[in-house]
Amino acid sequence: MAGVKSIFDIGPKDRQDVRFRVSAGTSLDHMVSVDSSVNTGIPHKLTSDVFEGQVAGYIKDYVGEDGIKRDSEYFSRKDRQGITWSLQVQGLYAFS
Repeated sequence: MAGVKSIFDIGPKDRQDVRFRVSAGTSLDHMVSVDSSVNTGIPHKLTSDVFEGQVAGYIKDYVGEDGIKRDSEYFSRKDRQGITWSLQVQGLYAFS
């Protein structure tokens, strides 16, 4: 099964910085950072005994772990006004 988690990093109380750490994996024990692929359209491949596929993520106004804001044209379409995130998963589950 595919999974994505985000952890908030909140700085000192005098700062209002909130950042996501975006990870993906086939289980919580196999999560890896996918920060660099957020808003790029480049999917992260996922493979396990029961799932094979890929995941891509978009987060509006996303600021990566490196502090750089990664904008995406994904959110500029009129039919996506008001949308702030999108998680896209494609793949096959193996049932026994």
